[in-house]
Amino acid sequence: MGNTDKTFTRKELAKIAKEMLSFLDSNKINSADDLEKITGQEKSIDAKSRISAELRPSNLETKAYVVSYNIDGRGTPLEICLNRELSYSKVIAKGDFVLPGYKNFSIDCFGNTIQDKKISAADFALLKSELQMLASQKN
Repeated sequence: MGNTDKTFTRKELAKIAKEMLSFLDSNKINSADDLEKITGQEKSIDAKSRISAELRPSNLETKAYVVSYNIDGRGTPLEICLNRELSYSKVIAKGDFVLPGYKNFSIDCFGNTIQDKKISAADFALLKSELQMLASQKN
């Protein structure tokens, strides 16, 4: 685990990103339209971890598709969002590190830096590419 038993390392985030990619691939999610097929689904990864897909309220009374990786007792280290109405996508990650190209906006109660990267298009391919970059992180 990270520097404390609740922080996330880059190595852990890479593993989590790989698991999220696997979830998307196994459900044949290749576009924004495909996200609707998995809305409301949840997949257990292990006794404490799961991936969920939801349609949530977003900015300006719109809705966004959100795929989250959740770990009981540690929070949500990785989440992707796609808002078609406002034409943007976003990746939110947290850990004991700073990701290049991401904007830090908070620190959670465990000391993880919460950061996001906004993509100025509702583009699933770009979101998936960002997940692949996170999955390839070594340290």
